[in-house]
Amino acid sequence: MCITGASAWVIIQLYVDPIVRVLTAGFAVIIGYICVKLLGENTLTAYQRAKVSSINIVPSESDVTEKLNTICQDVTCN
Repeated sequence: MCITGASAWVIIQLYVDPIVRVLTAGFAVIIGYICVKLLGENTLTAYQRAKVSSINIVPSESDVTEKLNTICQDVTCN
């Protein structure tokens, strides 16, 4: 994303033609939008996976009287 902005700035500085400048800025904005959208989708997917994983880790109230097996000893939950 940084490379896109830097290359767009260089192209805009090198060319005088306004059509080239507008097209370059437009492509840079589109590429930036795509990058932010993909980053947001990946973040949302990771958040949803973490949320589901945390639900499986914490025991429910009905399972409190179960015996838990740990590495060092057996623990009875109250």
